[in-house]
Amino acid sequence: MKQAALTIGPQGAGKSTFCERYVKEYPSVVLVSRDKILIELFGDAYLEYGEGHIIGRQRMWEVIAEHLHGGCTKLILDCWNDNPIQRRDMADYLRKLGVEVVEAWYFITPLDVCRQWFLGDFVPRKMGNIEGQKIMRKMKELSYNRCYENYHAEPVELEQGFDVIHRINPLESPPLGILFQPLPQRVSVESK
Repeated sequence: MKQAALTIGPQGAGKSTFCERYVKEYPSVVLVSRDKILIELFGDAYLEYGEGHIIGRQRMWEVIAEHLHGGCTKLILDCWNDNPIQRRDMADYLRKLGVEVVEAWYFITPLDVCRQWFLGDFVPRKMGNIEGQKIMRKMKELSYNRCYENYHAEPVELEQGFDVIHRINPLESPPLGILFQPLPQRVSVESK
């Protein structure tokens, strides 16, 4: 049986770090990262929206197909998806590639932690004085808060093409063994 998990959550939620930890624990699971593909193709994951993202997405699906047609049975897709339509399209495409069970790994990392992980040691370089840097950082924080709220405004639901939804807070170290387990029916579970 072929299974795939789609990571869901705002930037800074710890998705990539969690997935890398998971594949270290379970090396038979394949991790496909859209950001890593963009970096391989263009040297950066933060591109202006346009042709680069289209090429990156096309390459991402090629890599996934290669793995799934090459015998991979468990795959994690770590890819930006900020709305139900994108999630449904991705789940449907995974099924077209032969995936039988699609899991949502929905990261419910608290806002303050996400903001800290995303901004890190952000210091605006364009502002020469300390006061200007503080203002720019505060603006970046407020912008991130809006992005976080917008991301979580639309619920992640089974109807978006998922067989199971795992709600993951990486601060609580969920037991990794509960992920990718056969389930008798479509369910939504809290992974704690």
